[in-house]
Amino acid sequence: MAATISMTTPDSAADGARRRALRRMRTLAVSLLGFAAVVYVATLGPTASGAS
Repeated sequence: MAATISMTTPDSAADGARRRALRRMRTLAVSLLGFAAVVYVATLGPTASGAS
């Protein structure tokens, strides 16, 4: 029962650590998405822009 109570009580230090980890993971995910978008645009070539 003590383990259940400790998991449900707010712990601001643990919340701060979770927030920092989430922000870091979100930044990494957005960075990778941006990199994938740049690679995609770079590999389209001149035919995709309407040039004949």
